[in-house]
Amino acid sequence: MAAHHEAAHAVVAVALGLPLQDTGLHIDTVDGGITFDLHRTPGDPGQTPEDIEEGERSIVMIKAGYCANVKLFPGCPVAVAADDRQKEMKLLNEMYPQGGQAWIDADNRLGVESRRLVDLHWDAVQALAQAVLAKPVTPRPPESFRKWVSPYPDERWIDGDEIGSLLKRFGLNVIVRKEVEGIYLSPDIHQRLQ
Repeated sequence: MAAHHEAAHAVVAVALGLPLQDTGLHIDTVDGGITFDLHRTPGDPGQTPEDIEEGERSIVMIKAGYCANVKLFPGCPVAVAADDRQKEMKLLNEMYPQGGQAWIDADNRLGVESRRLVDLHWDAVQALAQAVLAKPVTPRPPESFRKWVSPYPDERWIDGDEIGSLLKRFGLNVIVRKEVEGIYLSPDIHQRLQ
């Protein structure tokens, strides 16, 4: 489940034009994982049209993990994605009045879009999940523990460039960046809205 969850985050991020980080996708040996990408995170309450669109794309990408879990196991409990749901809600709270109809409508609309993208790119999600599951189990380097909290010290992982090569076969163009390169402003949003 973790492999498909994280693969869906990565694939939908790429489909939306969000860059992956070179550190790629990691899953532990039990039930957790992380996809390193560059997206809007809670804490930047900007309200420009660009801010809203970037926030909404980020929410669609975040929702994709649970969408993949439900596609694999229709009865999958929502608790599987509790951390993701908290991020989604924080982003929504920064863009829309809490508990208001606009908040509810956006949450529903973004969920529909996330499911659509997971369905559209399901073959890519499955291929990426299988690619990371085929990797050997290795001890997580000590510096990784600062970036990803998992109680399990071993992991499988695939780097951003390898993800890019794999997803290119599915017609997806991956942008891979280093975390130190800072924020990413999507050119399609910023050129269109200028």
